[in-house]
Amino acid sequence: MTPLPHNQSNSECGIRKIIATGATPAPNAYWQPNFTTSITPINCWSHNDEHQQIPLYTALAAGCIAIEADCFIPSYYSSSRFLGSLFSYFTSSPKIAISENDLLVGHATSELNPAKTLSNLYLDPLLEILIQQNKAAGNPEKKVGVWNENPHLSLHLTIDYKSVSSGHDGISILYTLLEPLRTAGFLTYYNSTTEKLIPGPITIVGTGDADFELICDYENIYIFKDARFLNFLPSQNPSNSLYVSGNISKSIGRFSKFKGSTKEQVKIIRNECREVRERGLIPRYWGTPDNEEWWRILVESGVEVLNCDDLDRGGEWLRGCIINGVGVGASWKDDIKESDLEGWEGGLFGGCIVS
Repeated sequence: MTPLPHNQSNSECGIRKIIATGATPAPNAYWQPNFTTSITPINCWSHNDEHQQIPLYTALAAGCIAIEADCFIPSYYSSSRFLGSLFSYFTSSPKIAISENDLLVGHATSELNPAKTLSNLYLDPLLEILIQQNKAAGNPEKKVGVWNENPHLSLHLTIDYKSVSSGHDGISILYTLLEPLRTAGFLTYYNSTTEKLIPGPITIVGTGDADFELICDYENIYIFKDARFLNFLPSQNPSNSLYVSGNISKSIGRFSKFKGSTKEQVKIIRNECREVRERGLIPRYWGTPDNEEWWRILVESGVEVLNCDDLDRGGEWLRGCIINGVGVGASWKDDIKESDLEGWEGGLFGGCIVS
């Protein structure tokens, strides 16, 4: 893929200038020239991205191809069940109205703030970034994305619905919020009439308690499901889903963060990932340790996108271990047979597996 041309009059990476401010940019500063110049996209999922120093931007600067925003519907903020958040709202200044037509970003209800909406933190900046990226590229017929070095690589924005009611009522809210990105031609979607997947600069993924039936209840699908290893439905396929994820401890049981995995645990991971990949989806685990031994075990067992909280370390490892293409930290050893498990202790994973 041909990189976007650089603005020679200002060759500094634009997003790094934004990161250097240490603060979320104002609407008139969402984008800078040469926005992601020199940043190589990597197969990294920014977990609980709202906890990063600058949501969205820290992950983009790290090259993450997937960014997770935890969300609740507005009623979780104003409900009397969450008096702490309500007290904060009425005692804070200036007052900000709670929008009933947006999603509030936060991993827990105690983190909710009417100023931290999905639109403010993610959708509005991404729309402006993509408008400016395409303008800088001469507004090509085929839209370019956020990555200057790989302009047609889609960014996965994953909306993690943190409650069942949010995952139900929040689907229609999200579809409405996506309208500006959709009408601009910036979203990946599945055309149910032609039965074709139309790629775009942004791919929206519904995870957590996102209601799968509601996701599929639209003529064209603009929100793709993040399915679950332990409830992987036959109807979940590339026309309506993108990922299959799970808490690794629910798949392999108790494990050592420092000694690595057992042979049986590796076998479970490989089998789960193989099934997912055979159905055209992307396997991912959360609850995994942020260390190199486990990253290598996961990637070499078939995990395509690493779940990371420490984006600096995860990104450094992925870039330092590139073997087969952009963003792959280690090769997936597809030719390893189950009978070869005995030889893995000192070879494939560099001594990471324990008996």
